[in-house]
Amino acid sequence: MRRIPFLLGLFLILSLPALAQESPSAPAAELYAGYAYGRLNTGLVTANDHQHNLNGWNAQVAANLNHWLGLVFDYSGYTGTPIVAGGPVDQRIQAFMGGPRVTWRGHGRWNPYVHTLFGATRIHAFAGGDSARVTSFTMALGGGLDWQASQHWAFRLAQADYLFTRFPSVDANGKDLGASQHSVRIATGITCRFGKRD
Repeated sequence: MRRIPFLLGLFLILSLPALAQESPSAPAAELYAGYAYGRLNTGLVTANDHQHNLNGWNAQVAANLNHWLGLVFDYSGYTGTPIVAGGPVDQRIQAFMGGPRVTWRGHGRWNPYVHTLFGATRIHAFAGGDSARVTSFTMALGGGLDWQASQHWAFRLAQADYLFTRFPSVDANGKDLGASQHSVRIATGITCRFGKRD
């Protein structure tokens, strides 16, 4: 049993040269745009289901502070006309978020990353000639995988996020259903990379 701590310590010491190798450089900034699918809960009831399937887009601007840590501004939009309380409701949803992103650049062209984003989501809904707007705090936890095609271009093969919002939530009878929602979004697109950050 005494050999296990010794072997673990030896393994860590022998790993130090690999950790000390120069990390791959990162771009100074990245601009991403692509398609986004949202399985979104907006606090409204749709055929006894709070989730709405909406299509949209996602864009990000990232500033990399070093080869692994960056700051991201995320802007996404979704549109759709789900059936709410027996009738169609035209929904336009926009989310504005920002936060830190950690990227692992030590695996060739593959760049997996994770991020935590905070901001707000705004819904503009139209039904029967009436309209309403509501804004909620939003948090996103997730990550994705970029494949670096060249020095300046990368493909975002997939990004998946859990979304937390706090819209007022009522059913068709006006009953309060709580003030927090849980949603999912998936995105894919192209990233343009600028400059170089050591």
